[in-house]
Amino acid sequence: MTPAVVNDIMDPESEESDAPDGDGDLGAFSFPVGLPAAPSQQALDSKDALSAHLDELERLEDHNNKKHDRVKEKRAHMDDRIMRKRAAQDAKIKAIMDARARRDERIKQRRVREDIAFQRFREEFDEEETVSSGAEL
Repeated sequence: MTPAVVNDIMDPESEESDAPDGDGDLGAFSFPVGLPAAPSQQALDSKDALSAHLDELERLEDHNNKKHDRVKEKRAHMDDRIMRKRAAQDAKIKAIMDARARRDERIKQRRVREDIAFQRFREEFDEEETVSSGAEL
């Protein structure tokens, strides 16, 4: 029987992580839109053409700024989500470690009681043996 595959956000290769996968591709969402090809010097001779080119560059800058803001929001959301999951995992691990410590302490105390009981038996046995051997003489 094969174990079930669990999708763990803490796995750096999980789809929910924004860490890059093997080829470094984060998807088109994470990268800015590139600059358009620069027009020729003759195309910018007119005032209207120059104004249109500057408007296009400004629109592209606004678009990339909005895209960057969305990427930062997504990262912040993912970072918050990962921190909450890590805190839950840390609490779970702490509870396990505390339970182990309590169990180990109970085992230690039981072993001490068992050792004391066996020591008492040995002392009583030695005492009885001494009394019995003294009676034989």
